[in-house]
Amino acid sequence: TARAEPLQRGGGAGEIRFAVAWTGVGCAVCDGYLMSRWVVAFGLVVLTMGLYGLLVEIPRLWGIHQSTHWPVVQVHVVVSDVLHKSSRKSKWTEPHIRYERVVDGQLISSEAIWLSGVAGTQPFEAARLVAQFPAGNVATAFADPQQPTRMVLEPGLALPMWSQFAISLAAFLAGFAIVWDAWRGLRKRP
Repeated sequence: TARAEPLQRGGGAGEIRFAVAWTGVGCAVCDGYLMSRWVVAFGLVVLTMGLYGLLVEIPRLWGIHQSTHWPVVQVHVVVSDVLHKSSRKSKWTEPHIRYERVVDGQLISSEAIWLSGVAGTQPFEAARLVAQFPAGNVATAFADPQQPTRMVLEPGLALPMWSQFAISLAAFLAGFAIVWDAWRGLRKRP
């Protein structure tokens, strides 16, 4: 069990330290050396997770950005409707647009609207896309020159695509701040 000691004013600028004495364990004070090592370890875990996320997200976003430089091709829209999906916990809509083109005598079909996927699109966005790409019309798509079977209707980065990058960056910066602050605290100890 833990009991809180009275608040003690620290050495400067109104710093307040909370001391917790562990009875039965015979352990330490939260402001002590052992706790600082745990804080550094936690900070390193958060920093590593953020760094891993950034290493995954930066190439993914760069690849999506490259689709803006792909050549423009004409495609025939075959299917264009809004799918209403649900699970036990939620409901969502997805635009379902299938389009085709012929390359070297071979019919190539795709349903990719963005390179990042479509899941969980807002109803107004799904309706906008279905209206923009109605079935039976010819539309403009962007085809990967290295893989002609890879096409996309709307190239580039949309705002929702940045969310995973932002979370990874926030974790990296938070982990760095935790480690930096704890490391400074450890270095100041006699």
